[in-house]
Amino acid sequence: MSDVTAVIGDIVGSRTFPDRGELHRRVASALESAPGAIQPLTLTIGDEFQGIFQSVRTALRATLVVQLHLLPDVELRFGVGVGEVLVMADRRPFGQDGSAWWSAREAIDEIRQGERSYRTPRTRATGLRVEGGTDALSSYLVLRDHLLAGFDRVDADIVLGLMQGETQAAIADRLGLDRGAVSRRVGKHGLSALLWAEHNLGSAT
Repeated sequence: MSDVTAVIGDIVGSRTFPDRGELHRRVASALESAPGAIQPLTLTIGDEFQGIFQSVRTALRATLVVQLHLLPDVELRFGVGVGEVLVMADRRPFGQDGSAWWSAREAIDEIRQGERSYRTPRTRATGLRVEGGTDALSSYLVLRDHLLAGFDRVDADIVLGLMQGETQAAIADRLGLDRGAVSRRVGKHGLSALLWAEHNLGSAT
């Protein structure tokens, strides 16, 4: 496969969870919700998961959806890389190689290393490697990750609902909230800004 986008992710601090089996079940369920994969995001070894997408845009949307499903109590890191994937065996995602995976690995390693540096925002969770430069997209991801770090479960459920085409009224009814409360969250918690940025990401990818 050429010119695809690989995603490598991992669960941050998973060893502190009292029930790792339940944690992995929750993560696996969230990964199944990720849209647009040509090789679905799949738990591999330890606390890592991997998948392949046709484009950067679909990969970034998938990482957003997975984060939203697990907020606020499960923290993830992502490395996203563009390039080739060489299929060396039938048991996917094992037995693969190629520049997309190398780039994704470099991106997630940068996020891990940045956690120990004061020069990197502490809320940064998504790294990106694309040939030709990624400054604009990386800046978008830094801001997206920072915004998501302040979300509670209700914020995440509202964004997921709006991404799936639900109205604010329907979301309020489903969550048992006052409709005005949903509207205020959309405006004041940055939900509308996130949705606008995500919707318009296609022009940059």
